[in-house]
Amino acid sequence: MAFVEPTDGARIVLETSLTWTGLLNGTVQPGDPIYNDGTGFTRADASNDAKPCHAIAVNGGVSGDYIDVTMEAIIDFGTGCTATHGAALYLNDTAGDYGASAGTFESRVGRMLGAQVAHVWGVHSMT
Repeated sequence: MAFVEPTDGARIVLETSLTWTGLLNGTVQPGDPIYNDGTGFTRADASNDAKPCHAIAVNGGVSGDYIDVTMEAIIDFGTGCTATHGAALYLNDTAGDYGASAGTFESRVGRMLGAQVAHVWGVHSMT
């Protein structure tokens, strides 16, 4: 079954690896794949190879906020999520979204642990 994420913002970050504080340069939600654009973190997307997933937002916020950021997380996408256990997750062409198939610039960022829970990770170094 293809990955279908609910649009209600129901993501819950259940566990993280090491976290640090990062400045936002855009609005993000918990569990969003994010990248550092040089002035802060904002939603990553695969439509442009200059916007890779550097990390995962642990909590949400808006431009100018400081949030917790991590390289790896376990995310519960909510009961409306449908996916196959073991399926790969990719960075989507829509900023901050995951998908079952690669976007324009292929970037695998996770694996489903069940129908609604995934292990996700940042895939590029922050330079």
